[in-house]
Amino acid sequence: RVLLAAALLSSAAWLRLADLDRHGLADAELRAVAVAAAPSADFLESVRTLPGATPLAYAALREGLEWGWREIPVRLPFALAGVLAVGAAFLLLRELFGVAVAAAAAAVFAVSPLAVETSRQALASGFALPFALLWAWLLWRVLRRGGGVAAAAAGGVLALYAGYAGLAVALAALLTAAVTMVAGGAPAAAARRTLAAVG
Repeated sequence: RVLLAAALLSSAAWLRLADLDRHGLADAELRAVAVAAAPSADFLESVRTLPGATPLAYAALREGLEWGWREIPVRLPFALAGVLAVGAAFLLLRELFGVAVAAAAAAVFAVSPLAVETSRQALASGFALPFALLWAWLLWRVLRRGGGVAAAAAGGVLALYAGYAGLAVALAALLTAAVTMVAGGAPAAAARRTLAAVG
């Protein structure tokens, strides 16, 4: 399993990290860079007023700018987030469907041209998926195994700061926990822990 995960993450990393500077920054990336490069007070206000903007991606972009306005430092956090998305998808799908299905789906996701290209752009949307998947995995573990409420709560904070996809995960987790409590599919205590982690 470790070798399988290493192979998936290595292929995802190679595809996402190779030639990050093959072309200049696109207009949307330049607009994101301009927001991230603003002075601290203006930065927070700009992120707050942008439609659909969430702080985590812009904070990562701001850190990348410490190394200069070149393509690699600007795009690197987003490429790494794409690799994290492959790993998080594997973890979640392994819990839900087993290793074989998780490996097949993660392999497709690792080499998907759309997923690779999205990860290679410095856009805030690239940060939403990995943290939403990671949070979904943590919440599922709370519901099925118990414990880990603090980790799930921390994952929720990251997911919500990374993108609005975290709201969909929160809604799905709340509905799953509520249905589980009513239907008796898992111990009520586990469902209550899941609700506490989302709350």
